[in-house]
Formats: sequence, C-alpha cells, structure tokens
Amino acid sequence: MRALYFLQLIPSSPHSTKNMTKPIPASAYAGKDNRMSDVVYERLLDDILSGRRQAGEPLSELALTKVLKVSRTPVHNAMLQLIKDGLVKQDPNCRPVIMGIEAKDIIEIFEMRILLEGETAYRAATLMKKNTLQKLQRLHDKTAKTQPRKKWLKGWADYDAEFHRAIAKASGSQRLAHDVSRYRLLHRGLNLFGFNEEEAPLETLQTAVDEHAQILEAIEHGKGRAARSAMHTHLRRWQKFFAKLFEDKADSLQDDPGLIQFKRKSV
Repeated sequence: MRALYFLQLIPSSPHSTKNMTKPIPASAYAGKDNRMSDVVYERLLDDILSGRRQAGEPLSELALTKVLKVSRTPVHNAMLQLIKDGLVKQDPNCRPVIMGIEAKDIIEIFEMRILLEGETAYRAATLMKKNTLQKLQRLHDKTAKTQPRKKWLKGWADYDAEFHRAIAKASGSQRLAHDVSRYRLLHRGLNLFGFNEEEAPLETLQTAVDEHAQILEAIEHGKGRAARSAMHTHLRRWQKFFAKLFEDKADSLQDDPGLIQFKRKSV
C-alpha cells in the first residue's frame, strides 16, 4: 500500500458542491469546433483543480446532467475521458470517484505534449498547406499587435487553440491529431486553474507568441527538425511555468493553512 499526496485548493465557501457548480450556457459550445462533451470535461476538470469537487467525492452522471443542464451523453463521454486521464476512478459496480491531480501529473501531461506535438511540428514542416500556414501567420501578426488587455487575451486564446490544432491536423495523422486534442483539453483546464483574466502572466504569454513565430518560420522553410526543436522549447517553458505554480501553491500553505491542503489517499 502506498500513499499518494497531491495538491488541491480548498474552497472557502461552506456551500455544497452542487450549488457551487454552475450550469453550462449554450454559448459555451456554440462554436463548430466545440464538442459539448469537451465543454463538460473542461468544467469538471476546473471543478477538480479548483477544489469545488474534492478527492474521494463520488460523481453521479444523472446529478451532473441536472446541475450542468446538459444531456446524459456528453456527461458520460466526459466522465470516460476523466477516467482515462486518471483524474476519476470507477471500480466495478461503483460510482465514479474523484482522484484529484498530483504535481507529477503536470510534468507527465507536458512530457506527452512534447512527444506528440514535437512530431506534429516535424511533419507539418513538409505537409502543411500554404493557405493554412498563411492563416496562422495572419493570426500571429494580429496577436502580436498591442491591444487592450481583455481583447488581447481573448485573441491570444483563440490564436493559441488554432495554432496547435492546425499543426496537429497538418501532420497528416488522425491519431496524432486526436491525442494532441486530448492533452490540449488538459492544458486548458490547467489554464483555468493557473490564472484568471486579471492575473494572466502577460509576459509569459507574449514570450509564447514569439515562440510560435519561431515554429511557424521553421515550418515555412520546411525545416522539420527546427520546427520540432522550437515546439519542444515552447512546451517545456509551459511545463516549467505550471510546475512552479504548483510549488508556489504548496509553499503558500505555510502562510494560510486554510487555503491549501495535501490530500492523502491510500491505494
């Protein structure tokens, strides 16, 4: 038997989890690329990371459909994905139970992204269509311009999603693109945990824009190895950022014992 320790924020409100989870508005999945199951997945992931849903808490698909105001199918599919990602566990004839997330999971998520997206960047250098590359370059130029903070952050989020999606698709491998999409979902959940609109690390995001430019330049000139190396550098920077974020959250325990706890589960 071994003990697992992982970091989890503890909500300050005494209200129940059900009351703290808000319904998903129709606008959240209005975009053509937004599957409803992905939106439900992100909401549940955010609940887990933020502590609104805590380790050991059982989950009911029927209850979630009522709280989130969506049908049963996307909830079921999101639950299956959370189980695959190790964030939820379901034993035979039992309800799913939240396992939470460990600091090492953050490292592993990015190690997988580095392996997968390094390969997609390498392939995209010879397979990406010219019009796709030009679209990404236009989005990059638009994002690189100075804009009001809120507008810039929205533009960055849209550009970043399209950047990684387009490169994955250009790899010519449906399996690779699917796996990249899966780990991108986890990353978006980490973004929700890591910072809100007011606290978004603009310097880090602006550095990421510059790194995108290096990747696009390598792809434009058909330099697969350079594209892969630039993608590795880009993702390792984010890996370091989120690893440090978890360390900082742990350190803050000394200042505010009520804010963060290390949950312990025996397995």
